Amino acid sequence: MKATLIRAVVCGAALSAAAGPVHLWETNLVIPTYLAAPPSPVPRFYDGRTYQGAKATFYPYPVQDVLTDIKTNKSYKALFLENDYLQISVIPELGGRIWSAMDKANGYDFFYRQHVVKPALIGMLGAWISGGVEWNVPHHHRASSFMPVDYTTTTNADGSATIWVGEIELRHRMKWLVGMTLYPDRSYLELTCKVFNRTPFAWPMLFWINPAVHANTNYQVLFPPGTEWTVQHSKPEFASWPIARQNYGGSDYTRGVDISWWKNHDTPKSFFAWNYEDDWFGGYDHGRQAGVIHWAGHHVAPGKKFFEWGNGPEGEMWTKILTDDDGPYLELMAGAWSDNQPDYSWIQPGETREWKHWWYPIRNMGGVKAATRDAAANLEVTNGVVKVAVNATAKYPDARFFCFTPRMKVVFEKTNSIGPAKPFVTQFTLEHPEDGAELGLVLRTCDGKDLVKLGTPQPRNTPMPKPVEKPKSPKDYASTDELYFTGQRIEQLYSPSFEAAPYYEEILRRDPGDYRANTAMGVLLCKQWRWNEAAKFLSNAVARATANYIRPATGEAFYHLGVARKAQSRLDDAFEAFQKATWDVAWRLRADLAIAEIHVARREFQAARGRLAHLPPDAVVDFRTACLRAAVSRHLNDRGEAQKWASLADAGEPLSPLTRYEVALERRMAETDELYRSAMTPVERMMREEVQAHLELAVEYENLGLWDDAWNLLYEVATKYRQPTPLVLYHYAYCEEKKGRHEEATRVFKEASQQKPDLHFPCRFEEEPILRRAMAINPHDANAPYLLGCLLYDNQPENAVKAWEEARMRDNKFALTHRNLALAYAQHEKNIPKAIASLEKAIALDPNEP
Repeated sequence: MKATLIRAVVCGAALSAAAGPVHLWETNLVIPTYLAAPPSPVPRFYDGRTYQGAKATFYPYPVQDVLTDIKTNKSYKALFLENDYLQISVIPELGGRIWSAMDKANGYDFFYRQHVVKPALIGMLGAWISGGVEWNVPHHHRASSFMPVDYTTTTNADGSATIWVGEIELRHRMKWLVGMTLYPDRSYLELTCKVFNRTPFAWPMLFWINPAVHANTNYQVLFPPGTEWTVQHSKPEFASWPIARQNYGGSDYTRGVDISWWKNHDTPKSFFAWNYEDDWFGGYDHGRQAGVIHWAGHHVAPGKKFFEWGNGPEGEMWTKILTDDDGPYLELMAGAWSDNQPDYSWIQPGETREWKHWWYPIRNMGGVKAATRDAAANLEVTNGVVKVAVNATAKYPDARFFCFTPRMKVVFEKTNSIGPAKPFVTQFTLEHPEDGAELGLVLRTCDGKDLVKLGTPQPRNTPMPKPVEKPKSPKDYASTDELYFTGQRIEQLYSPSFEAAPYYEEILRRDPGDYRANTAMGVLLCKQWRWNEAAKFLSNAVARATANYIRPATGEAFYHLGVARKAQSRLDDAFEAFQKATWDVAWRLRADLAIAEIHVARREFQAARGRLAHLPPDAVVDFRTACLRAAVSRHLNDRGEAQKWASLADAGEPLSPLTRYEVALERRMAETDELYRSAMTPVERMMREEVQAHLELAVEYENLGLWDDAWNLLYEVATKYRQPTPLVLYHYAYCEEKKGRHEEATRVFKEASQQKPDLHFPCRFEEEPILRRAMAINPHDANAPYLLGCLLYDNQPENAVKAWEEARMRDNKFALTHRNLALAYAQHEKNIPKAIASLEKAIALDPNEP
């Protein structure tokens, strides 16, 4: 063993009686709040804006970028978890963020506790607040971090309790969840994170947990000792760690600056640890002798980063903007499936990802040099005097502490109990001071398990990594391989400066039949809902792969061709393409599900059940698959199977309106309205009268051709909740028509045309045929073409212009139609005179809209 370890040992027996169950409760917190103005009804489309190094797309979210100076006491629903060691609070209305996290042993807030809600224009949509812990997925920062999220709570058989928060992110229609769990006998907060790709496309994603901590001149960031370099956003420049000797982020550190200390930065800075080997990092306040540790497996969660505003004038300004009296903060961010911002990994169609993080407070340590989920350790040697400090996240009686030299010579040994309320801190003098050069430490339980090991890492003196280079022009790449992967990386990083298509098009200029380029172009066009064009490229890819009657190795092009054909309502062609995709095991599950969905749309429920029966056993953990099985069984009047699958889905996904709604529909089979209504209560509570949540759920059933099921839900929204929005009524009318009730459908389509377009913008490709049908049914309806233009503009600006011009022809007095056309004429058509004329008309119609 080259370096000596320090081992800590723990026995299973508790120091005292077993802890009681975790206390979980819900209450209201009254918090002084600076009010933001209501979200704007004006849709904001992509215009090249950059946010956190990636494309900043507002739509379909409404923007909230007008703040006020009005301060008032506002009541928020808050959820609390508490055990003997920690107290945690969560506020679902503020993005589901952790609001506070306190170490009860010393009253230390190991995450930044705000005493005011004070938004600033920092977020992707405008208003954003600091403090606590923010969840950032699939981008950093998350667009909806200042918006309410879904939540639920559970108490578990082992005495632990969990708060779940999550939502469906509207731009990509992926779902994310975070479960925050406290255990009776542990001082860590366990985070269970889940991401579900509910779409037929692969998307780039990241998931950064963003805790703030109280910062001051005594605060130090703790990266593992093996870290030798840090890197900037997008990896264009590096700084050595912990002593920087480079120019970095506009600051001159060439004199040698310890950048681990908050006090040593006078301007805003971000530092990502260039570290792919260690599982922990944290921060420590040497004044309070307290801090926090994050632990997660580095193969899934490699990201370790801190950001601060700095202690100069800019930092002081932002402190005043973001809080009244709580002082400066520093962000300690942990990234999963990502090590940088922007840096993303691909999540495949239908894929579910689940992983965990752990955070726990530490104290009386003077720093940390090694940490696990169970314990953190520090060892300092000064002039032959050794200081040892160990914190543990559970009670371990008769734990044994060893200090070793590299040759395994024991220089210190002690048996002592340790636990969250009882850190181990000691010091001793070495008989031979030279032994301190490479001293190691181990904490071991009384039954021989090593809880934490600390060695003295040898400097590797790794050279500075090579900065990332920007893409070259497509014509400057010699190989099609370079062109393909450059295009993929541009897609993967949501580049605001480059487009992927020109790189694929250059490949096709050289080889029109290239499989990868045709497939990539087809998928790009599918994501833009250009189904006809997509099908042409995907058919070219299939032709190349199947030349000379060969079965291709991959089913990717077949699968996406099926997606395009299904979106065109060409179900027979889609069915054939999906069948061919099933020959490739990598695409079999998604293709089988798509085939089952087509069977359902054809009302072939027995065939759908047969197809679903062929899925592998692990497919049942996908809650949407389980819901599909439940729906099929329900339509076959097999209540037992419907109940089984609905219950399985509900148990596997604690925050799914789909699973809860399927439970409710299953209970309706009993023909007991009381059962159905009681089952609908958790569905209604979970969706919070949120229009987009209801529409997303309705589309699940519309896509299956289960118009009665979709109608039931939309009827609830249209008749029970507040004044229905045009979009809800359009979906409702479409379902009525599909059910054969044409007279009622016409009436509701007309009612939708008379409502004022509001904050709930269309964002689903399934809504295009609904809006086009509304236009056809009612030639006087200006709402439908206006909303259709909003839906299409970011992906199909030329078709959006046609829709808005149709809306203008039907109603020339709606200001936002003219405003949207002005943008399109300027940005897309580059026709400034037309843009000016249209914008002047908009201003004349609504001079009060900024």
